[in-house]
Amino acid sequence: MSNQIHKVTVGFPVYNVEAYVYRSLKSVLDQTLDDIEVIVVDDCGSDHSMDVIHDLIASHPNGNIVRIIKHKKNAGLAEARNTAIKNAQSKYIYFLDSDDYISTDALSILYNNAEKYQTDVVFSSNYKQEGDRIWVEDKDILPSIQFLNKGEFSSYLYNTLKDIMPNTVWNILFRMDFLHNNNLLFPDIRFQEDIAFNELYHPCIERAAFIPNKL
Repeated sequence: MSNQIHKVTVGFPVYNVEAYVYRSLKSVLDQTLDDIEVIVVDDCGSDHSMDVIHDLIASHPNGNIVRIIKHKKNAGLAEARNTAIKNAQSKYIYFLDSDDYISTDALSILYNNAEKYQTDVVFSSNYKQEGDRIWVEDKDILPSIQFLNKGEFSSYLYNTLKDIMPNTVWNILFRMDFLHNNNLLFPDIRFQEDIAFNELYHPCIERAAFIPNKL
């Protein structure tokens, strides 16, 4: 069972993302949801990402919600996310890649849906961005639908979504007990970690929700 001190833990792996990490972490510190924690996992990069993070923590009024855990050596994205899982003190966990960012109400919307439907996971929709260009692809907009009985999610996934189901994990809120009770961790690989993790947790889902909000 998870140690549920907070509502949501944000797992935040950091490795050579100096150009993006300020906007990414600030988007978490600016969240409207109260009672969250951020676990920054320092995966031993070679740039100044962690200097940016320390400066932001010192200057932001919510900087005190951040915990930094430093790996002894570079271990890769999968292990960095596992470090967040193992150290989270919350009811839910959200994995944010440190070159992405979220809307200020993202965690509030995800949390409220998870609580309303008592889900194992909540999937949100998303934008894409490259430079100053921001756009939305049809496959990134999910319908508003809930799967509240065992087997409904798997049936919908394999019969309706098939090959268009997103393979990402940075648009999902996971219930910590769901991960713990099913012994779910990311496989120790450095390529297509999200796809491999999907293969593990999808069959375990009993209750889930899709939301069209682009968070």
